[in-house]
Amino acid sequence: MPQLASGLYNIVTQVELFGQGTQNSFWYRHDGGLNGLSSTLLSAFVAAFQGPWAAFAGQDAALVSAKCINWGTINPDDNQAIGATGTTAGFGAPPFVAARIDLFPSSKETRRGYKRFAGVSVSFIEDDLLVGFQATDLTNLGNILDDSLPDGTGGDFVPVIVNRASIEDGLYPATYSDVSGVFARARLTSQNTRKIGRGQ
Repeated sequence: MPQLASGLYNIVTQVELFGQGTQNSFWYRHDGGLNGLSSTLLSAFVAAFQGPWAAFAGQDAALVSAKCINWGTINPDDNQAIGATGTTAGFGAPPFVAARIDLFPSSKETRRGYKRFAGVSVSFIEDDLLVGFQATDLTNLGNILDDSLPDGTGGDFVPVIVNRASIEDGLYPATYSDVSGVFARARLTSQNTRKIGRGQ
């Protein structure tokens, strides 16, 4: 597996649903290995992510904020308040009911990653499957997760799956694999740590 000596970024989104916060974490590498571009990446990510997320999420969900961490550096985190709300009508399922998107690695040495998104509307659940246009919107949301984001100067931020064990000490090198494709699963999953009394 390849390793990074610099230019690794972590974006964390905060979604509120029925008074409970849920987070998702997304990793990117700068193709030139540059540090100090948290603000640039965060702006590009929010611009790409906010619309597809709002189209997917139920009207009870709110995308509150996102922050970007330039991993293993002393550069300050960049934070951005968003305040977007979901647009899918219907009563929302509890936060622990989640729609899953798989991330496929470019290297066979890396396990696939996945993201779980709360904000599912019960109007689009049939036999534990996500159906209708909310299923289509989940696919559209997934499609941006394997897209590179421009840095504005000819470089790109490339989505990656990071080996967590390689960065536990907060330092480089970081072992990673580029994301080579995504798949939005129709079958819903349960995120137990999002149940009240568990996790954070």
